[in-house]
Amino acid sequence: MSTRRLIAGCVAAFAVVGFAGDLQAGLGQPLRAPSANLRPVQTVYLEGVLVKWQPEKAAKRQTLLHAGPWLIGPRTKDKPRDGRLNLYIVTPGMQRHDDEVPDWDHNLIINALPRKEDSVAEWDVYLAIVLDPALQQDIRAERELILARQQSFMPTEDFDFSDIPGEAFLRQFLKFESLSDLEGFRRSDGTLPRLVMVPARAMIRATAAPLETDPVQTQSAAEVPPAAAGKPKSENNTNKTEQSPEKNETPPQ
Repeated sequence: MSTRRLIAGCVAAFAVVGFAGDLQAGLGQPLRAPSANLRPVQTVYLEGVLVKWQPEKAAKRQTLLHAGPWLIGPRTKDKPRDGRLNLYIVTPGMQRHDDEVPDWDHNLIINALPRKEDSVAEWDVYLAIVLDPALQQDIRAERELILARQQSFMPTEDFDFSDIPGEAFLRQFLKFESLSDLEGFRRSDGTLPRLVMVPARAMIRATAAPLETDPVQTQSAAEVPPAAAGKPKSENNTNKTEQSPEKNETPPQ
């Protein structure tokens, strides 16, 4: 089965609230740092390998897409479209971590490189949130996302909303507050997907290319906490029209 068809069966298409300049760090604590103090993202994963990420400069009055203190790039509010590449914000993840805001731990994954090297491409942004506490894998590839989304788990009787690894992202972006908010994802046998994927209704223009040097050396201090500083063309597009739980039809801010 093609990657495109696999993703089409995985994505729940509803708006994600909060992917704008009013993002909050942690649970209810506003991120007050000006954009100049945000840490620009310079690398993302492609099939488990770090590649260079360079978004276009922000236009006047354009909002910035950032997850906690990490700046991903200037954001244009738009629905997903066929023909674009995909950028996934996966939580939790080990790629970016800050002890001061651990709720924002995440990885960034793309599904392919632009057709022409160093050319600017349009990327639809998706949020990928782990629900199953037993899913300990540090996901770094699109296919790993798809497999996790296809797998199910049965919550235990004492399973609580706070047990969800991606709880903070559910609260901040989807405005979920309890397990009942997940009913739209529940399957006919009562299980939940181990991971959910949600379109952010955001598009970023950026270049992505192989790293020219050691990825460990290339990932700069801007991407780590201050204390730690020192594909087939047609198969990588998502079907963008799948329906979703009614609770989250609020348009993005």
